[in-house]
Amino acid sequence: MIGAFLVKKRVLDGNEALNRKDLDAFLKDWAADAVLEYPGKIHGVGGIYEGKAAIQRFYQRDFEQFPELKITLTHIAVTNIFDFLGNNVVFTKWEADVTNRDGYRLRNSGITVIKIKSGKAVHVKQYIFDTGEEFNKAWGVEAM
Repeated sequence: MIGAFLVKKRVLDGNEALNRKDLDAFLKDWAADAVLEYPGKIHGVGGIYEGKAAIQRFYQRDFEQFPELKITLTHIAVTNIFDFLGNNVVFTKWEADVTNRDGYRLRNSGITVIKIKSGKAVHVKQYIFDTGEEFNKAWGVEAM
């Protein structure tokens, strides 16, 4: 259970870094060859980002688009509470309250699945519950 406590603490610390827009702190627990999957059909936003540098560019764009960003984790679950090797899968349920650079405010929620190997995130997949018209508007594009 100590392993579960430690991984949950790291996830909480990473979320705090994300809310502070501290990319170095946020990405410190990501593998160099990590993969991020982000939903939606917005060109340059939705898709698969491979490697820490690509993931960093994605989040830099995210921070530019959303100068006001608050992600609140409501649940964290791990698949192996006895893990001490740093190999696990973590599920987070979250709520987002963001305002884009045009002043448009969006509240959304979702689930993130994080695969961890040797203590580093190797695959992160976002499931966002509303990727429709409001989501597109927040990203500054017309509905598709």
